Amino acid sequence: PSFAAGVRNALRRKPTIILVGEARDAETIAACGEASLTGHLVFSTVHANGVAETIRRMSAVFPAEERQGRAIDLMESLRMVITQALLRTIDGNRVATREFLVFDEEVRDRMLQHDVDDWPDVSRTLLKERGQTMEMAALQVFEKGIIDERTYKMVAARAEAGGH
Repeated sequence: PSFAAGVRNALRRKPTIILVGEARDAETIAACGEASLTGHLVFSTVHANGVAETIRRMSAVFPAEERQGRAIDLMESLRMVITQALLRTIDGNRVATREFLVFDEEVRDRMLQHDVDDWPDVSRTLLKERGQTMEMAALQVFEKGIIDERTYKMVAARAEAGGH
């Protein structure tokens, strides 16, 4: 009946990996978090425009009184966040560019040193230091001659404006 119910039902079957089509509400995100905290590998999608926005969305869905605890659970269970954009290529096709951040122990520790409301800004800093921003990915395909300068500048302008 729901993604959250599907996650809970999957746990009864002793899975190794759980794939959740979309985590967009508090119940589903909580169920994914609970499954991952019990040692299951959980993959899901979240509609967001970048790693920082994904972190913000996943923590912001919870009521204020639950938010801090749920956000910490989320941070303890995250291993990687990837966002993807399909950019128009010079030959009229599309190329996938990806922004990503691996949530290793150091990244999680740095995030947890800050208030949950500051996590999007902290993750943007960490992306530049330890991950790959969408602008970095676009620059790579621009330098290979796959996208034109106009497309690269569009991605760079979005990144500068705080988007993806």
